[in-house]
Amino acid sequence: PTRGVKCLASTGFEEILKERLNESVLQVVHIDKKELDEEDEDVFEEPLSWKPSLLKQRFANTYKLGPDKMFSYGAVSRKIEEFLKGKLKDVKYEGKRCKTLSLSMSDDIKYLIKDMGTGRYKIIARIFLGEKQGQGVTIASRCVWDPEKDTWCASVFENSSIFAVAMVFAVYFE
Repeated sequence: PTRGVKCLASTGFEEILKERLNESVLQVVHIDKKELDEEDEDVFEEPLSWKPSLLKQRFANTYKLGPDKMFSYGAVSRKIEEFLKGKLKDVKYEGKRCKTLSLSMSDDIKYLIKDMGTGRYKIIARIFLGEKQGQGVTIASRCVWDPEKDTWCASVFENSSIFAVAMVFAVYFE
């Protein structure tokens, strides 16, 4: 094999995984500052920082099998319509601008809906923006979920040069 490249035939998959894990493991030893000599040059203080995404939060089990309050379809639909009208009323279609606009709008809608007090519902927001040129558009979505607890709503907005379809999915997280 080439230098620096390991072949799966010569070493097992488990050995490669162990080696990769060993390369990424840091050993932290706690030493009391009283035990250190002031002249010791090998020891230095460095703050440890962890990415929040690496630390998994653990919650106590509540054994809830259903939501305290059902997702309010009507209120969410009205909020989305108001949001779309406010954001897109004077917007002209530009491909690159609409790409970034749809990404930021989906995040804005997600936080707007979460502020309404959705509880344990996971919110997924999707925005479809397109240029209005007399064409027909069909947008479809498939999901696997519990029809008793999970729901969705959609709103449509149009002006002279652009159309927008906002879809919000609310999936109950037990």
